[in-house]
Amino acid sequence: MGIFEKLTPEVISQVFGIIGIALSIFIYAAKSRSKIIVFKFASDLVWALNYLFAGAYTGALLNTIGMAREAVFYNRGRKKWASHRFWLYVFIALATLSPILEFIKLGHFSFIPLLPAMGSMLAVISFYSIKTKNMRILGLISQTLWTIYNAMVANPTALIASILITVSIFIGMFREWRDDHKKEKA
Repeated sequence: MGIFEKLTPEVISQVFGIIGIALSIFIYAAKSRSKIIVFKFASDLVWALNYLFAGAYTGALLNTIGMAREAVFYNRGRKKWASHRFWLYVFIALATLSPILEFIKLGHFSFIPLLPAMGSMLAVISFYSIKTKNMRILGLISQTLWTIYNAMVANPTALIASILITVSIFIGMFREWRDDHKKEKA
């Protein structure tokens, strides 16, 4: 039995998950908005593959939509086409529609695919924001919904990443609070 015969979709999913864990640590710990968005784009690319191989289609679709969102929002304020509020509504609408694939796969309605959809709606608003403080607060709520989803679809690497992203958010919040506090004292 060769190494490639051992590469089942589940194993491939978890390999992408390990890479995703490494990338996820840096998202909200980054100091600038643009760095947060760049790390989020790279992370979403890997997680889209992770969820696809895991058969969690809502997660895969939302991470793919997330990559488009980050490409647009990275250019917000830099390019006229990316600075329209229109994009905020487009990405919220796409997040709202994303559970449909998983409902079809399941053959019935379930609240489970709604969790990452709601988390992604909050992430859209978060990454649209100019202020890193708002990005982190909304990201914390969004990540909580994704953490529950990852536990319910039994995706261990995504669950670990969700926890690490939450820690990363708190680190970023603390660093921002500390820097603000230093400025007030000066």
